[in-house]
Formats: sequence, structure tokens, C-alpha cells
Amino acid sequence: MKYIVLIMCLLIDINAHAADMPTIAKDHCGGCHAVEMKLYAPSFRDIAIKYRGDTDEVKKLTEHINNGGTFGWNTGLRMPAKGLGANDREIKAMVDFIAGLSIAGSSLSIADSSSK
Repeated sequence: MKYIVLIMCLLIDINAHAADMPTIAKDHCGGCHAVEMKLYAPSFRDIAIKYRGDTDEVKKLTEHINNGGTFGWNTGLRMPAKGLGANDREIKAMVDFIAGLSIAGSSLSIADSSSK
């Protein structure tokens, strides 16, 4: 029974974050990224953890979305520049969303976090 309650709490938490996701994340980024778990690319939470505490976090995330690339994740995929046609307002919303995520409960490993 306690596992059912725990799972329900996790689902509520995930849905709360998904409801706050910018439209670009739902429409374009969601094919490869999810809020809490790795799909083809790292989760938004893992990305937030990777850059947490970095004084250039917003600048780096903005540049990464604008330019595309792999950013040291070694997933075998390359993110397209501008996240498949995002404009500056959408990119800012996406960066603000990622930077604002909590770091609790992430699956980011020490090896993944070493390459910013």
C-alpha cells in the first residue's frame, strides 16, 4: 500500500511539472526529453542539475538551444539548432523552465555531471 501512495505522489509531482512546461517543450522538445526521466536525451531535471550552481547557467543553456549539439551527454544524438525552429521568446521560456527545476530525485550520475 505504501508503494501505491509513493507512486501516486510521484505521478502528481511529474504532472505538476508537465503542466508548467513551456509550449515549446511540449510541442518540440518532448520527442526526446521528458521532465523526470531520460528518453532519447537527458531529462530536463538532469539538465538542470548539470548546470546548477554554474554562474553562466542561463547563458550556456540559451547558447546550447540556439546552436544545437550534444553538450557532453554522449547519447548518440545531436539536438537540432533552435530546438526545431524556436524563437527567442520560446527559448527564454525553455531556459527559465529548466533552470527552475528542483534537483531532488534526479537520476543524474556522477559521470554524467563531470562534463559541462
